[in-house]
Amino acid sequence: MQVHWAETALKADRIILDIMRQRNAVHLVKGKSMVLEEMHLNAYLKQYGIEALEMMTTGAFEFMKDAPNLLHAFMSLLSGAGPDLQERLGPFHLFSQGHSRKIENVLRREIHDIAVTLFEYRYRTNSGKHTRTHHQTVLLFETQRLQLPLFNLRPEGMFHRIAKRFGYQDISFGDHPVFSESYLLRGHEEAQIRELFTEEVLNYYSRHDDLCTEGDGQRLVFYRRGQMVEPGWLEGFLEQGLDVLDLFSGTGSITYEFASRGAGSVVAVESDALYSRFIRSTCRSLGMDLVSVLHGDVFRYLIQPVQSFDIIFADPPFDHPRLTELPQMIQSSPILNSGGMLILEHPDHFTFTAHPGFRETRNYGRVNFSFFNPVG
Repeated sequence: MQVHWAETALKADRIILDIMRQRNAVHLVKGKSMVLEEMHLNAYLKQYGIEALEMMTTGAFEFMKDAPNLLHAFMSLLSGAGPDLQERLGPFHLFSQGHSRKIENVLRREIHDIAVTLFEYRYRTNSGKHTRTHHQTVLLFETQRLQLPLFNLRPEGMFHRIAKRFGYQDISFGDHPVFSESYLLRGHEEAQIRELFTEEVLNYYSRHDDLCTEGDGQRLVFYRRGQMVEPGWLEGFLEQGLDVLDLFSGTGSITYEFASRGAGSVVAVESDALYSRFIRSTCRSLGMDLVSVLHGDVFRYLIQPVQSFDIIFADPPFDHPRLTELPQMIQSSPILNSGGMLILEHPDHFTFTAHPGFRETRNYGRVNFSFFNPVG
């Protein structure tokens, strides 16, 4: 191994050029770093007909190792529930239990005309040294196609069986004894509830005796009492059909990562023609038909976006004069879906903690990843 030393950035550029010429090389694959940015190596080599291809930064590589499921890592940072969600859930039995109730880690998707929301619900019972905290994952469906009577279906426990002997009433189905013995079904509008629980529905619950379900109007909630969902199931839910925008795509490392982890679509925007051709060629060879590559200026694209996205990942050159404009520009545009997430890769001397919608920053050496929620 030979180590080269240079007093100035220009001398360092010349050393690299000499090495390239000795090997008759016309392409250089390199990582993106602040030192190389300050050397302006790309522009220098381009004068001599050499194209520099930037691969994933060390920080990005460490970030992806730290998050085995990239989409899950991004989406798990979504903001907590607003008061409107808690108000909409007010009529349900689960949300009248205990005290110190809190909804957090809210994940929301629009699937056709159905709004699907997944969240964690926490509440406490008793007080003092006898306080017990309950954790619960809840799945909420909302659609105008539903007109449900208020009902509460939950597995029947020993207390309920004893209480029935003393007049505690529920809605039973004599021709479905397994369902009636397994579940407690309650609601004031019995006729409508019976109409809702068809043969198919009763058979389903007879085979799944641990699923709590509550309905009211246009809302339907599902949960398993006292249980959090398995990580694999959650990741599958999160990865379903997410639309991703990769800005300043470079050679497409992040694009390939999203495309290989279940994204519904990925749009890569890159201003360098060589990089754009490289991404298209790679996607063709990998069979990634869900990726669209746009060759053009990122800032012009943001002014007139043609669609909106659930995740926007931006990795601008670290010396880009408009780097700090990106969060505000994206958040003031309809390009980021409500409930979506912006991730900005930037050098560690920039800070966005005072920026509206800022969520957190993750540091990997001299590279930072800042996360932002939508604003407005």
